[in-house]
Amino acid sequence: MDSERQLRELREYLAGKRHDLRAPLHTIIGFSELLTEQSEGPLNEKQMRFVQHIHEDSQRLLELIDEVLERGRR
Repeated sequence: MDSERQLRELREYLAGKRHDLRAPLHTIIGFSELLTEQSEGPLNEKQMRFVQHIHEDSQRLLELIDEVLERGRR
């Protein structure tokens, strides 16, 4: 298998996995945002700190995934 074909197949694979990689993170980010709003009840300081870490790290991971997928398109 030549390298151009391998690269093309990798790009096609990554394009197909874009949704699969991003969708769960959007769910985590969305629910962590809802938790910080405390509409279902108050969080204590420790819980709020945990939720903020989840939110920030999920955002960071989403950025990394987007970066990898964008590089895979080139």
